[in-house]
Amino acid sequence: AEGFDQVVVQVGVDAFLLDRVDGRRGAAGDHVPRLEPLLRRVAEARPYEAQTYLALARCLIALEQTDLAMLYYDLALAGSWPDRYGEFRKIATVEYLHLLHQIDTGKLSCERPDYAASRLAALAQQEDALGSDLVVVMMWNLDRTDIDLHVTDPAGEECYYSHPDTKAGGHITSDVTQGYGPEMFTIKNAPHGKYDIKINYYGSDGNRTQARAQVIVRVYRYFGMPNEQVDEFVVPLTSQAEKRDVAVVEIEK
Repeated sequence: AEGFDQVVVQVGVDAFLLDRVDGRRGAAGDHVPRLEPLLRRVAEARPYEAQTYLALARCLIALEQTDLAMLYYDLALAGSWPDRYGEFRKIATVEYLHLLHQIDTGKLSCERPDYAASRLAALAQQEDALGSDLVVVMMWNLDRTDIDLHVTDPAGEECYYSHPDTKAGGHITSDVTQGYGPEMFTIKNAPHGKYDIKINYYGSDGNRTQARAQVIVRVYRYFGMPNEQVDEFVVPLTSQAEKRDVAVVEIEK
C-alpha cells in the first residue's frame, strides 16, 4: 500500500539520519549494521526514491562493503529520475568518484579493482570535482519539502538557489523543492578564508508539518587530495522559514 510504503521510506531515511545526530561521525555508528537491511527494504518498497540509493551506498561504505556500494552508485546513475530530484545524477557521480578515488589510492579495498579503475576513468571525464577545495552535499528526510543550501564565501558573497554562481567560482546545483534533495555546492580553487554554511527550511507540504525535518550535510575540504577532511552534520529543523547554521569551515592555501 502506498501509505505503508511511505512509512517505510520515512523510517529508513530517518534512521539513516538519526544514527548521526551525535555530531560529526568519521566512522560507522553502532546502528549502521542494522540500518543496511532497513534501507534495502526501503529500496525494494519504493525503487523510484532516488535518495535511498545514496543512503545505501554511504551505509555500505561505512561497513567496508565497497563492491556493493559501487553497485548502488551504478544503480543510482542508471536510473531515470524525475525532475523533482534536481541534479541527482551529478551529485551521485561526485560521491561515486570519491569512493573510486579512495579505492584507487589504497584507502579502501574492493574485490574488483579493475572495474573500479575503469569507472573512475569514465566518471572523471564527466565531472571534475576531484581536486576541489570545498564540496558540500545536503540531503534530508521529508518528501515534498524545500530546504535550501546557502554558502557564503570570505568576500561575503552568498551562493544559493537564486544566485547559483559566485565571482570566485562557487556553484550550487539546481533547487530541489519537492523531494529529499540532494543539493550540492562546489568550488574548485577557493580563495582562502572562512566559508559559512547554512540551511534554510523554506517550506513543505501542508500534510507533513507534523513531522520534524532532519538535514544531513556532508562537507569535504580538499576533495580527493592527500589532506582531505570530511565532516558530517545533522541539523534538526522544527519550523518552516527557519534558517540554521551548519558550520564555518576554513580553506587554507
